[in-house]
Amino acid sequence: DVAKASGLFDTRQGNLYPPAATTVAALGQFLAQHPFVYVQAVDGKKVLATLHSATRLLWNNETSDGEYTVADSRPILQAGRWAGLAGWSLPSKQQLEAFAKAGGNPHRKGQAYRLAAVSGAESYRWLTTEGLCDTDDGCWGIQPPESALIFACHPLWQKVPDAQVLT
Repeated sequence: DVAKASGLFDTRQGNLYPPAATTVAALGQFLAQHPFVYVQAVDGKKVLATLHSATRLLWNNETSDGEYTVADSRPILQAGRWAGLAGWSLPSKQQLEAFAKAGGNPHRKGQAYRLAAVSGAESYRWLTTEGLCDTDDGCWGIQPPESALIFACHPLWQKVPDAQVLT
């Protein structure tokens, strides 16, 4: 009976996997303990995206090597396939603020709430759906139509139960 299974044995790899209920519970505990999780390539050498556990949004800054307007960002985001996913977008101001202010954010650099570009340089000028957002502590204003860096987000796991994230 599948419902009473004590695990899964992969005959190709020789791996024994625990029951799904145990694994799903462990994933929930893991995400509760780790505010940010890197999604890495199979070889473990490249970070493809960063999961913000609290919002379940994936983040990627591979296009942060130049400044763009909101209009200029649209074709870049439509063409982007970071972490093998289509459908990346600019965050809203609220999403960017939650991401940048979250404790333990591995992308924060320098002054409070500045984020690192792909080059490693810090920046306070990031695009949102509303326009340029100044992420410096005490600022958080929107300044359209100026150009800024892109830190794209993806909602793949945002409204998905842990069991589906696991698969």
